[in-house]
Amino acid sequence: MPIAILFAIWLVSRKYNQPDGARDESISFRDWASGEFETCQGPCKATDAAVEIVAPIAAVAFGLTAIGIVFHFTAVAL
Repeated sequence: MPIAILFAIWLVSRKYNQPDGARDESISFRDWASGEFETCQGPCKATDAAVEIVAPIAAVAFGLTAIGIVFHFTAVAL
């Protein structure tokens, strides 16, 4: 689901980012990652911002996987 949300945001940004297709100012991921990301608290490194965005989603995924493994082994033991 997070990948689908990011893909939808990317599609919307592509549609509304370019005025009438006059210019294409897309930057590479490497250039974006080496730059800064503006937040409401101020600018931060783009790589730090990406990690802060993905970390909670990854934590939930790992936690639910651990719960699933525990449920699997307790069901087998009964």
